[in-house]
Amino acid sequence: MTTPATTLTASQTAVRQKGAVLVVGLLILLVMTVLGVAAMSSTTLQERMANNNRQQQVAFQATEVALRAAETYLSNSISSVTALNTNFNSAAPVAGLYDFILIDCPPSINMLTVHVSVARRLQYL
Repeated sequence: MTTPATTLTASQTAVRQKGAVLVVGLLILLVMTVLGVAAMSSTTLQERMANNNRQQQVAFQATEVALRAAETYLSNSISSVTALNTNFNSAAPVAGLYDFILIDCPPSINMLTVHVSVARRLQYL
């Protein structure tokens, strides 16, 4: 048997629709918004970490430059072991003020390290 095709008018179609597509579309937009906010939060955190790492590297490099400048200054001003010895002997004004004078040298063997090692009276490693 054949049934006659039913044709619905626009007003009849509007009555039958319940708005499910609208609800599903809004839920999809909500999920995409939450994912976008989470991605932006993650990106902001990564940007902060990268900036912190950069600031740490800049500070480290500035410290290295200052240490190299101080080492150069000391190497130029202390020309020999005797000059260093006269600054730290018992007659020097510095020696009377302190019980101990600690000189921290870099781990590399350079002239400053050699001069301090020779001029010392007592050495702790």
